[in-house]
Amino acid sequence: MECIRRDVYHKWGKPEVEKPDAALAQRLGDIMLPWEAVHHLAVDEDAHEVVWGQNVENWETDWMRGEPVIVGAVDGGGWNKNVYAGCVPATKASSFGLAGHTQLVAQRDVLGNWRARTLDIREVLRMFEAEGVTLVVSEDAETALTQLGNAGPAKMVLPYAEALVSFCKPPAPFIPQRMDEIIAERDIRAFRGTMHLAHRDYQIMKDRG
Repeated sequence: MECIRRDVYHKWGKPEVEKPDAALAQRLGDIMLPWEAVHHLAVDEDAHEVVWGQNVENWETDWMRGEPVIVGAVDGGGWNKNVYAGCVPATKASSFGLAGHTQLVAQRDVLGNWRARTLDIREVLRMFEAEGVTLVVSEDAETALTQLGNAGPAKMVLPYAEALVSFCKPPAPFIPQRMDEIIAERDIRAFRGTMHLAHRDYQIMKDRG
């Protein structure tokens, strides 16, 4: 949503904002680690029923899409039980449910079989990385996931912020380093003289009661 003051809209106009590519914010194909590094996060298929969709040949491509694609379901599916490709709907401050703080994603194991797992803290941090933005989170993985829960990657809003900063930049083509670069010395002397005369008049009126 963009809000602009009504009293200045007709004079200033509207900032030109280039809409960000949502796919760059959290595409699974850009953030997922190799299976060997995250196999411990897999859903235990002896304890849970995992059902996969039909379009298996499209899943690799779906990983690079900029929207969540449900490719499977655990224990009937639903909130915290859908398995995604493309990107995930959100991270969560609460760790309630099978998916914990993240969502369930699809990935092939070393035998080539599709498995469902949660995201690793390293993948979540990759999701939130953005140039010029420093993440300040706990070194403890569980605490960090809670802190990033219900948040959105900065890169999704940075284009709007950069457009607003550009829109509000002063029109001067340079950044002044000294006061005399924007105010002439003679004008400063005149201003000081005026203030001195005003102060003298005030003192005279004060002394006269």
